[in-house]
Amino acid sequence: MRVIAGLVVGLLLAVMPPSAMARDFCISESIPSFSSPFAYHLVWKAFTIPGRGACKPVIAITPDAPGLLFSGAACTTTDRKTLLFTLFSGADQYTGAPSWLTNQQGNISLATESGNLSGITLSLPTEGATYSSGTVSVETCPRTPTPITDDSGTDE
Repeated sequence: MRVIAGLVVGLLLAVMPPSAMARDFCISESIPSFSSPFAYHLVWKAFTIPGRGACKPVIAITPDAPGLLFSGAACTTTDRKTLLFTLFSGADQYTGAPSWLTNQQGNISLATESGNLSGITLSLPTEGATYSSGTVSVETCPRTPTPITDDSGTDE
């Protein structure tokens, strides 16, 4: 009976698409702001850390700001000690401003699960601000997947 169960599980894993097996990857970011540090969480959906010197696309959401999406890429260094990433986002509904754009570059040491944000740029139509540094750390994702929601009140 164990042999049959093992074969069934093996067969399911063989035919399942890789994205179905991928888990979310969660990080916490802290960046300086005008008056106090600003911290938020990002959930990289269905993301697993790539192999040595390889890259993968990133699609991320934040439970702290419904409707805000990030996209970008993450690559490991050839020695697979560091995960490098660049993310981009644009939104109108989250801030209430006509529109804003942000991009960020960062690195995470895979040994310590922490790193730095080295190039954070926030652009608003009425004012621009550049935050040149911040910190990032890997955190445990919630057991229940983070829902993807929209704060416009019209989840259609």
